[in-house]
Amino acid sequence: MTNSISDDGRDDFILQERLAGRSARSISKELRCTVGEVDASLDRTLPKIDNDARRRYVALDLNRLDGMLETFYKRAIEKADAQAGLVCVIDSRSLARRIPQCPAVH
Repeated sequence: MTNSISDDGRDDFILQERLAGRSARSISKELRCTVGEVDASLDRTLPKIDNDARRRYVALDLNRLDGMLETFYKRAIEKADAQAGLVCVIDSRSLARRIPQCPAVH
């Protein structure tokens, strides 16, 4: 039988290490477990992303981009400076989010 408190601590440790950029393989070696167990820990810890959640994330991102575009577009028109480049980047990202098959502009 496993201890749920130590399992939670282990899951937190694995999550923090992955967020810090460590590989699953490196963590598995330290904890003497398999990469699959590290991945299973992440599956327990991270939020589930289904199609509904994905749509919400995209919609929120588009809303943020639209707000930024409105703000920086006005500044670009008034001052015609570096804000114009930012407007192009925001618009490009917004378009790519709305039409995923659209080629990205870099």
